[in-house]
This record gives sequence, C-alpha cells and structure tokens, in this order.
Amino acid sequence: MRHILLVGAFALTAQAQSPEAVQRRAVEERLSSFSPADRAWGAYLAGNYKLPEFVPRIQQLLLEDDSLLQRAALDALIRLEASEVPQDLLTKLLPKHFDPVAILLLRNPAQAQPVFLRLMNDTLTDHQWFVVHSGLIASRAPRQAAALVLDWTLGFRIRVVDAATPDRQSAGGIGACWDGPPQLRSNYPPVVNFEIGQHRSIPLLGGPPALTYDKDSCVFNEGIDRRTFTLDYLRYLAAYEAPLPNRRVLFTGDTDFTRSMAALKAELGNYLLGLRDALVKAGSIDAQEWRQPKIEIEAEDARSGPHTPLPSVDWLI
Repeated sequence: MRHILLVGAFALTAQAQSPEAVQRRAVEERLSSFSPADRAWGAYLAGNYKLPEFVPRIQQLLLEDDSLLQRAALDALIRLEASEVPQDLLTKLLPKHFDPVAILLLRNPAQAQPVFLRLMNDTLTDHQWFVVHSGLIASRAPRQAAALVLDWTLGFRIRVVDAATPDRQSAGGIGACWDGPPQLRSNYPPVVNFEIGQHRSIPLLGGPPALTYDKDSCVFNEGIDRRTFTLDYLRYLAAYEAPLPNRRVLFTGDTDFTRSMAALKAELGNYLLGLRDALVKAGSIDAQEWRQPKIEIEAEDARSGPHTPLPSVDWLI
C-alpha cells in the first residue's frame, strides 16, 4: 500500500510540474498582481499560451484606466478568439482602441449592429467609416442604403489611351514596414495593435468587401476611398450586377474625345437610375430617399509619345 501511495504522490508531483501547469500558474500569478504591468503580462502570456479559461479575468482588465493594460487585454482576447466580450466594455474603448475593439465586435456582427448604427452618423475617419459600414453590411442593418446616399460622391476614374499605349500590368498594394513593435514602457509586454484591412492574413468578414486583420510588421497601405466603397455597398444591397461603363477611353482626336465624355456621362446617369430602381425593388430604400450623387470623373492620361493636353471637359456631373 505504501508503495502505491508513493507512486501516486510522485505522479501528482510530476503533473504539477508539467509545462501546462507551469504556464497556468505564471498567468494566474501575474493576473493576481497589484501591478498593472504584471497584469498586462498575465493577459499577454494567456494569449501566448492559448489559455481561454482566463478570458473572463482578462475581460475585467478592460475596466482599468491604463491604456497599455487595455491594449494587452484586447490583444489577448483577439488571440484567444473571444466572441462574447460584453459590448458595454468594448464600446467605451472604441475611441482609444478602434481596430482591436472592432475586431472583437465583428466576431458577432448581428449582436454588434446597434453599436455600428450609432456610429454610422458620427464623424469618422475614412478607415473607421469603411469598418463600420462593412459591419453593417454583414449584420444586414436596416436603412443603411438611405444613410449611404445622403450627400454622397461617386468617383469614376478613366484611363485615356491611344493606339500605341501598352497594356498596363496590375500593380499590387503599397508595402509598408517598420522595425518591430513601438517602444512602450519597458515593464509592459511588447504589444503591436491588430489592424483591419482587405489584404491581411487572418479572415474576419466574408464581405463584400472581405475584411481581414493581422499585426504583421509588413502590411499593405490601403487607401480607403468612400466614393468607391459607397457604390460597392449600394450595389450589394441592391443585388445590382449591371456592369459599370468602360473606364478605358480611346483617344482619336479632340472632337471624338469630347463626344466620348458626353456619352460616358449619359451612361453613368443611366447606370445610377438602374441602381436606384434595384435598391427600391430590393426594399433597401424608398424612392423618395434616393439622392443622385455628385460624380467626379478623374482622367489618367496614358497616351504614348508627345501629345497636347486633353481637351477641357466639365469633369463634374
């Protein structure tokens, strides 16, 4: 009997010293510390060790008035794939930590819809506007189309070519890199914020447009143009698949170019009328809510060799 008890005691000791037990004890000790920096390390290590049982404890760190501690907690919650973080905690942190909070909210777009509806009419950066409306699309929010067409602008870029213009190869995104994480206070973990985009490594929303996120040191610099995305959102809400007018304009002379531009303006006008009718038919908007956008046509002069400037055209519709 004594031999059996000794074997059992040895087994318990070995189990207590397992790597998993050591990791849990390290996280527990730091989360229980009086030091905000230690608690930040506890959250950070819980994310590293993939210990989801600490999610409730980490959520409570969001209540503390320490921005670096909040960043570490958000970082851990994202890496632990937490999907039920209380919205009242997250909403208060949106102004300070927009992308990490938005990632957690977008894990459940339908539940987060009231938050994004409140943000819809706020003053937002282009990036924030893009994230908010993508979340509303994913949650099938009502009245989004009516909000999108209020005072909207459609940007339409054309490429003017001649017979000798070579075909253009598609260019990739603009890369941007930096040397590791930002310099934080030395006793806090080295957290780099997660950021939302379209060309990152971790899927977030299926779209359209598809949203992804990551925290890599090399990411794509994605300029968000509301003029383009407003049209994309409206086309999706209307299930409108009519092709846009051709963006390639063949230059054969000033007179023909002026005629081509007049025809393009008319074609864009008809396209938008079709979009309006499709939105009404889909129940996404009432006819009286439709607003015709201001249309800004931008021309890239890609003609080869020496040439005179393009004829003066009213580029606004």
